[in-house]
Amino acid sequence: MVIKRWQKKHFIEKELSNLNIRKGAPDTTEWCFDLFKKFPFLKKIVKMKSFHFAMMLPNLALFTLFLAVGILAALLEVKI
Repeated sequence: MVIKRWQKKHFIEKELSNLNIRKGAPDTTEWCFDLFKKFPFLKKIVKMKSFHFAMMLPNLALFTLFLAVGILAALLEVKI
């Protein structure tokens, strides 16, 4: 049996609509807020090309430090 695109799309839309029609489900829009509207400078920072690198660099430095300390500790323990 081959499922055509429009059948798959219809099935997915039907399943999603069934999920949204729950009785007593809380309305999540009451507590949502936009950080970019509250802090306009944040949008400029996040859209920078170097943002991803700036987030990864400290993690890479810590990972390298822990790895080096672990290898050094293992080497010193073997020599003792």
